[in-house]
Amino acid sequence: MYSIEDAIEQIQAADIPTPIKSPLPTNELVANYEAKLGFTFPTDYKKVLKEISNAFVGTLTLIKLRPSMETEYGELCDAIQRCAELGIPAGWLPICEDNANFYLLTPHGTVQFWDHNGTNNEEWQTLAIWIRDVWLLEG
Repeated sequence: MYSIEDAIEQIQAADIPTPIKSPLPTNELVANYEAKLGFTFPTDYKKVLKEISNAFVGTLTLIKLRPSMETEYGELCDAIQRCAELGIPAGWLPICEDNANFYLLTPHGTVQFWDHNGTNNEEWQTLAIWIRDVWLLEG
């Protein structure tokens, strides 16, 4: 079975070296976001945040957690606000934005694609599978 550890290892191998990288979130920063948003992130998502959320692979990047926690483009609180404006269900966590479309981690642990014109039926069974099939292959 393809695991989150497999996905992380593949992203780390494909990561494009750049002179400037955002710092990876700490346990404290993740906990601060969880407190601010009022829910606990799934374990696999926390692992991804803390190990590869600053990776450059293809054209996709993950939505960021920033130490300032200020709402700015590419930051999680901003993405959640924009998702709410689009009618995306509360509790669906935006993990990646692609041209005003979102990939969202659902409360059931699947990843759902949300087209800015409305949801569709593109879905991946786990975050690890989304990383493999979308971020690594399509990104």
